[in-house]
Amino acid sequence: MKEQRLDLFGGKTPWRKSDWIASDDRVRAGKSQSYLAVSDGGSAATFEGTLDVKTLGGAGFASQRTASDDISWDLSDYDGIEMVIGRADEMRYTLTVKDTLLPRDPDTGREQSTISYEHDFKVSPNTKEQDHVLLWIPWDQFRATYRGREKKNAQRLNTRRVRRFGIMCRSFFGDQEGKFEVVIVRISAVKKPTLHDATAEMLDSDFEKLPAWDLEKGTAVNHRSKILKAFSSRRKAFIVVASLLLVSVWIFCKACPGVKLKGSKWLGGNYSYIKAYLGS
Repeated sequence: MKEQRLDLFGGKTPWRKSDWIASDDRVRAGKSQSYLAVSDGGSAATFEGTLDVKTLGGAGFASQRTASDDISWDLSDYDGIEMVIGRADEMRYTLTVKDTLLPRDPDTGREQSTISYEHDFKVSPNTKEQDHVLLWIPWDQFRATYRGREKKNAQRLNTRRVRRFGIMCRSFFGDQEGKFEVVIVRISAVKKPTLHDATAEMLDSDFEKLPAWDLEKGTAVNHRSKILKAFSSRRKAFIVVASLLLVSVWIFCKACPGVKLKGSKWLGGNYSYIKAYLGS
């Protein structure tokens, strides 16, 4: 039986710098450049660099992709990709996936273009200073593109044979440029969104009530601390209601000493505790 979550990069599968290679617009005479720095122990990777748009007249891209062309992943048992972002600027990034790779062009030696399946994401300014942002991307949210433009009527991503992953920062035809940096804690294939914390495990229904992400825009607009904050507020409200109920029972018993209530034996046994709790 497949696990609920398969860590592809990070988590149970530490990041390795050797697994990634730059693929920047320098292949088209551009000047953009990207790097991937891996933390000690492989717990996170920093994708950073400079996006130049002047050299190519408004276009530009910098990306890191998986280096091996011999690896494939069967992710057909999973529902999509889950990303955990550690720290990010306000740039817009793209997660790319390929299911087909072609041999290099015999004349130019360059890799031949194939369809990419892409999803854009951008961390909200309100959460960029927080510890982590969780981004969930179902397979049907990846759009097919060819050389940067949407490919209409393309086949859906073949999740049985995923050949490549990539992280990209591009200009979107002049919309953004300059230095960029994003810390990625992990990229995982998941059967459904997972919510785990060192102190609490939340139900999916709790998570869905909060605007934790925007699937259409790919913008993470909240993060797990707000979920835990909501859980804490709800717990405090429960304590207040329970305390008020105890006070009501205590007042009633004081006012009507001759009345026997169901559970009065329990109340009697805990009367001294209730008095001490109420301070009288």
